[in-house]
Amino acid sequence: MPYTKVILGPRYQVRLEDMAATDCVFARCLACDRTWRIATHRLHDRYPAYERLLDITREMKCPCGAVGEQFVWHVLRASISVR
Repeated sequence: MPYTKVILGPRYQVRLEDMAATDCVFARCLACDRTWRIATHRLHDRYPAYERLLDITREMKCPCGAVGEQFVWHVLRASISVR
């Protein structure tokens, strides 16, 4: 299923509750260039709905040792392509 980048608002304001079930967080480590797609339900298992995505990404840790501020992230939304 293809994903498209969506903007839900200013980065400092976007909360977990703003994300749809078909959304995911795409995170990339700037130190080693490793990438992840984290599904919304995985984030809801670990964080309350009012948690800001900016705070969630600050807690991320990469196996290479990089933490929080060394991640770039954005929200992706699954889309159905009609032919």
